[in-house]
Amino acid sequence: MTWNRYFFYWCIFYLFTFYQTQAITFENNNLQCFPKDSVRNCNPVFLIKGNASPIDNLLGENRIYFLEGDKKLRIQVLERIGGGSVHLLIRPERSLNKNTTYTLVIESDTTSFLSSEEERFLFTTNDEFDSKPPTWICTPFVANKGFIQYGCGPSIWTDFVFSYNDESTCFVRVRHYEEGSDEVTEFFKFISRGAVKIGMDEAFFATNEERKYRVYFELIDYSGNKSERIVGPISYTSPQPDDSSESISYLGCKCFAMYDKWVYSILIVSATVLLLWWKTFT
Repeated sequence: MTWNRYFFYWCIFYLFTFYQTQAITFENNNLQCFPKDSVRNCNPVFLIKGNASPIDNLLGENRIYFLEGDKKLRIQVLERIGGGSVHLLIRPERSLNKNTTYTLVIESDTTSFLSSEEERFLFTTNDEFDSKPPTWICTPFVANKGFIQYGCGPSIWTDFVFSYNDESTCFVRVRHYEEGSDEVTEFFKFISRGAVKIGMDEAFFATNEERKYRVYFELIDYSGNKSERIVGPISYTSPQPDDSSESISYLGCKCFAMYDKWVYSILIVSATVLLLWWKTFT
């Protein structure tokens, strides 16, 4: 195999792996921790997502903590939402020192069969302490609905677009209701290019009938400051196959739904160019 082919395969690998998650994955407990920024303010918060059982076991045994050198810092649980799947918002028990390296440690759940090893994430503080709450510039509105029919089932979502002002990056707390019901589904979502995508992982969407929902949004920044105003209720109806021009049919695997359409375009065009280049010079 010539170096041209090696280069071609490396480019393909790069294209399909550059679209990375914002999360740190702790495989020993099958948990995700957000964000994975290596530089944080002196009053950071972290969001841990995973199944309720290991999270509750870890909390009960104080197996989630921070290290400052050899000194252990306990965590403060700010919020815990969810049922079987839990979103846990935590912070260190006190403000952190400036320009210092810290470690977030998640030990293995004693009931876990995955691994007995602890896992760590290192980050460094800057000299900032953010106490300013985020503010809305443009409040959320429904910008797009999507319904993609795959061979293994549909992928359904609604995009809410908005803008905000803050000294830190923000995520949102969402309260989601079906119209006519007081039962609420609550979850945290990260913002991608000024939008939040609510899909089937967060909300149940009926696929055979149009249903009405209402949703509330609250901004929370990476230092734990919350917006003074909770926006809502915003009413919308569940996406349907003929709801918009975004609805397409694709007899592939549902896992490809993780890529946005602009990423699809980049991948297709880039792969085509690389294939032509390979055919020409090999």
